[in-house]
Amino acid sequence: MTVGEYATRFIHPDDQKLFYDTVKRRAEKPESEPMPDVEHRIVRGDGETRHILVRTRATRKSSDGITRVLGVNQDITERRQAEELLRRSEEIFRKAFYTSPDSININRLSDGMYVSINRGFSEIMGYSEDDVEGRTSVELNIWADTNDRAKLVKG
Repeated sequence: MTVGEYATRFIHPDDQKLFYDTVKRRAEKPESEPMPDVEHRIVRGDGETRHILVRTRATRKSSDGITRVLGVNQDITERRQAEELLRRSEEIFRKAFYTSPDSININRLSDGMYVSINRGFSEIMGYSEDDVEGRTSVELNIWADTNDRAKLVKG
């Protein structure tokens, strides 16, 4: 099967240019130089679209160009789906964290050092991000009794 036949038959139409560009770049490089891994979608015989990672190696028998490409396709659909779910989850968290009028902060449990605060925290507490991040609630005198923080952490 030629590269063109493979691409036409299996590669998702939106990813064919990426595939051809990768093949072209590879054909212009010496055989000793490794081929980069490529991720693209394929369309299976049953019509299902899957994401694959392609690892290839090209060989030449003459200076006329590539004569053979050996490849391994790894199905990474589940990984890509998990990455998309994580991206969506992070976006939801980011929106909730930064738009909430409530005071929200992220700090380390071990010492209470602030990692991030939202606008609600700034408005309620009167501290900017620059004032707070990298410092602890004890350093900022947020606790009337620093033992209260220890009790809160202990649970």
